[in-house]
Amino acid sequence: MPTLQINSREDLSRLHLEVLTAARKTTANLQRLLTQHHGIDLIHELRFTFTAFSPFDSDESYNVVEAINQSFTSLVSFAGAKLILLSHPNALPLQLNVGPVAGYDIQNTDGSIIAECFAAVTPNNNNKLANDFTRLQEANAEHKYLFFYSPTTNYRDPPQDDTIHVIQLTLDQLYQPNVG
Repeated sequence: MPTLQINSREDLSRLHLEVLTAARKTTANLQRLLTQHHGIDLIHELRFTFTAFSPFDSDESYNVVEAINQSFTSLVSFAGAKLILLSHPNALPLQLNVGPVAGYDIQNTDGSIIAECFAAVTPNNNNKLANDFTRLQEANAEHKYLFFYSPTTNYRDPPQDDTIHVIQLTLDQLYQPNVG
């Protein structure tokens, strides 16, 4: 499900809960895998089989690597959307592009609010922070955000631009489903 339409704050909370539900089902499967497989056989199962669940449909089997990537990218998008709604209460509806689709990761209907979102071990992995920042600099939106989660707080050369709000989210912000 690459594009999500957020028409209400409740939509955001519901989607957040779906990601958490799929994660719980995935960890139950992982516990089973850890008792049945070892060494490279376990690594093979994690990499190539559908032992996880889609963050948007906890009944759909998914690859573990994809489930991890999409779950955390989605949680960053949801936390970013929450912050956008707190700053711009009339921004609804929001479109969240959480898969490989054209457009910004978050945008409102008229394009005046846009955001890029990602989760990474470090913000500089694959130049993600710099590339997303440059993409936002080239945009003509009134409000621009770059939301990211990384456990690393010491990253090199954080970008500076008064027109772009760069926000490093905390784990607590990712895990809280309620929209104020």
